[in-house]
Amino acid sequence: MLKVSVSGEYITEGQLGRERTHYEFIKEIPEVPDNWILSMIKSRYLPMWVAEARKKTSTKWKPFHEVKSCHISDYKITDTSDGLVGKDVFEMEEKELQDVAAKYLLTEVPIPYTVPLKELRDRVALAYLKYVKGVKVDNNEDKEKLAFFRKNGVGEWILDFSGDSFILEDIEPKKENEQKTIEKKTLSELLNNNKEPDDDKKEEGKLTEEELKASLGQAETPPQ
Repeated sequence: MLKVSVSGEYITEGQLGRERTHYEFIKEIPEVPDNWILSMIKSRYLPMWVAEARKKTSTKWKPFHEVKSCHISDYKITDTSDGLVGKDVFEMEEKELQDVAAKYLLTEVPIPYTVPLKELRDRVALAYLKYVKGVKVDNNEDKEKLAFFRKNGVGEWILDFSGDSFILEDIEPKKENEQKTIEKKTLSELLNNNKEPDDDKKEEGKLTEEELKASLGQAETPPQ
């Protein structure tokens, strides 16, 4: 995890119009690239931190409307795990879903408290499939191959994860351009099929560093 110390002001729509409220937080978020820390805090975490603080002392903290300013005074990597691997997306609450979106830079996932929880879970699952698993989901021909897409009464494609579970795996994010063509797949098959068919064969034929140097004529000369 990443421990961050932040302060600044946020705007609230009060009886007297737009008002400013000062904040200071020391919190942990999933580890993200340095150039993403500030934007993740402003968009995904400040609304939740303020809402959490309001539950404890509502008289001090006013409702969050938007960020006025945000300054990071310190951040450092900790030994704490984000605890996401092995959890079911369809059982997660708002904070964990935002953690998934932050960790994997899933910018298509809505920011906190803007959509119903079920929709947020579905959007996180779909974005994870698209950007982490590399599954093509955007075109009609892609949707026809995926069991969790179906057409409604007027012929529109709708997302239907009903009856499924979505367990997060311990894998690194993939780039968008690594999306791959798939055959008809269920959600379970997609989540349990990280390897390409030839992965094991590639591993068996992998050269050691010494073998690679030898093949390039770069083998080290033994000492005399």
